[in-house]
Amino acid sequence: MKQRSSIIGSVEALPHRVASHLSREIEGGDIIPGARLPTESQLADKFGVSRNVVREA
Repeated sequence: MKQRSSIIGSVEALPHRVASHLSREIEGGDIIPGARLPTESQLADKFGVSRNVVREA
């Protein structure tokens, strides 16, 4: 049962991790503030997550 809850916890953390990474890219100048972000599909491929995770982020 413990293993299952740790998997659920990591899945719930995915949107937060994606959002944090995007914030760091903006702060670091890799993404220009005000510029269009890549599409959901592009971001999903980049981070290896589903489009739903990207959308939630």
